[in-house]
Amino acid sequence: MQYDSTRKSINATGARRGFQFGVLSKGLLIVCVPLFFEIIFFAVLTAQTAQLEIEVDKEYRAKRILQLVGGMTELVYEVVAGASQLSAGRLEQSAQFRDTVNEVLTVVPNYRAQLMDLIKDNPRDRETFKPFDECYARALVLFRKISDQIEKGMEPRQALYAVGELKVERESLLERYTKSVKSFITQYKNIEKSSPQRQRRMRNQQKNVLLLGLLMNIVIAVLLVLYFARSITGRLKIMTANTVLLAKRQPLNPPISGSDEIAQLDAVFHQMADELAEAGRRKKEFMSVASHDIRSPLTSVLGNLVLFNHGSLGEVPMQARDKMLSTESNVRKLITLIGDLIEFDKLETAPDSMKMEVVLVESLFDKAIQIHEKAAEKLDVELDIDLPDGELAVLADTERSVQVISSLINNCLNFVSAGDRILCSAVVVNEDVEFRILQKNRVAAQELHEIAFERDRGEMHSSVKQVFGPGLALPLCKLIIEYQGGKIGVRSVESGGILFWFSLKACKASLAAAESAYKES
Repeated sequence: MQYDSTRKSINATGARRGFQFGVLSKGLLIVCVPLFFEIIFFAVLTAQTAQLEIEVDKEYRAKRILQLVGGMTELVYEVVAGASQLSAGRLEQSAQFRDTVNEVLTVVPNYRAQLMDLIKDNPRDRETFKPFDECYARALVLFRKISDQIEKGMEPRQALYAVGELKVERESLLERYTKSVKSFITQYKNIEKSSPQRQRRMRNQQKNVLLLGLLMNIVIAVLLVLYFARSITGRLKIMTANTVLLAKRQPLNPPISGSDEIAQLDAVFHQMADELAEAGRRKKEFMSVASHDIRSPLTSVLGNLVLFNHGSLGEVPMQARDKMLSTESNVRKLITLIGDLIEFDKLETAPDSMKMEVVLVESLFDKAIQIHEKAAEKLDVELDIDLPDGELAVLADTERSVQVISSLINNCLNFVSAGDRILCSAVVVNEDVEFRILQKNRVAAQELHEIAFERDRGEMHSSVKQVFGPGLALPLCKLIIEYQGGKIGVRSVESGGILFWFSLKACKASLAAAESAYKES
């Protein structure tokens, strides 16, 4: 896990720029791809909508033009029919004919103005309309002439003359008028007839474009998700694997390439791994110093103190005896603390070093009590074992489990008075065996029970050392039991006193082998 020094210390500005670049590049990709597609989609949809509007407008114009042309044609034919009646000698109807002519002279120009407004932007339509316009313009001239003569009060002979003039032109006028109107009407009827079909076709195309746009949006979204999932999840898997490797104190995967935020995070993670490796190396050096350069001289000092206090090196003055005994006790505590630190390091460095085997509960208690028999006898304290009928066996590391029981008994011996009793027992709880060490005449507040086995318990409560003693013995017991898959704690009992307990997995298999091994020992 050693890397180049430039890799080790990440420049804050560079990391920030890399982070911004990564965010910017991904942000641009997320925004630009859908935006580009939406612009194209909107442009196509707008063009189709514009074409549809044009087609709708053409249909409306065709219908309106046909209405205007039909109205004009109807009025013109009505005048021509009226003139025919006049030519037949029905002059008494001249007043009605005059009203019809005046209506044509008023309405038709208005129709023509509307018609010209509809075709003003279409040169082809204007060209088609020209013969029609000339015909009805000539007709209007004749109608106006007749209207003026009737208005002046013409005599029957003059009226017949004017009607005769109209009669002379009528056939030619109607032929040309009918021909031009037919051509004009045919053109716009074709438009009116074909326009709905084109509109339906355009609407279907519009629906297809909308459906295609929806599908493309879904496809783009899925592709973007897959792209980012592939680029992100793959890297996150590498980082997840690195966390596992780091926990196992194994070399990490090579650094992730790139300058985005994930690469920066991976670089920070590698830097952290390097720092942890460096801290582990320094810790190892410290433990080596503590084990050899500190504990060995202290052991020698302790041996000399023991000899002094026993008078093997001469009589110790009374004034110095108490100091010498206190010094011996402090040196013992210091050696024990160093031993606990080394034991902590061994367990944390190699938690799989536990040698799990089937062992009898009675054998664990016997071995632990043997360690403290002389100390208990010296303090006038009774050490008893109370086990249920039948053999109990657990799956445990024998040496470590004996160490836990011994530490708990030792903790009790540090807070006893002459005549006290320490009872060691075990009960089956569900599928576990619960080991118990009970000490009477000892009180501990409930709030201290929860922190008695914590490593930083001294910082949590100032009186915890006075109740459970200093050092790392109890935290080390918790670490050993948890590595064996068990639990540990302390609680008060109603009859007075405190009860240390821990549980290990009960084991019925190979019980005979465990009994045989215990008897041989």
